[in-house]
Amino acid sequence: MRFERDSAKSEGNMRKRKVSFEESIEIWDDPDLMVVHAKRKGEKRLMAIGRTYTMLLSVVHTEGGEETIRVISARRATERERKSHKRNAHR
Repeated sequence: MRFERDSAKSEGNMRKRKVSFEESIEIWDDPDLMVVHAKRKGEKRLMAIGRTYTMLLSVVHTEGGEETIRVISARRATERERKSHKRNAHR
């Protein structure tokens, strides 16, 4: 799998949410990764909720051809997202 990002958005995300691009892609190693449709008009976006080595994150992204994921934003998961991830773990 290949990951892409917009460098300027990635830097802004790091300043605002304290989550780096490198850390955000760690969630794809989570065996309990959960992917849902993100509410957004226009471009089809998805939200992945998964565990990194240190925290649970929500990562908004798009999926392109040839297994390419473009990360749009990443942040710590909300309480609701954490509960949903826990409920769906090991299914």
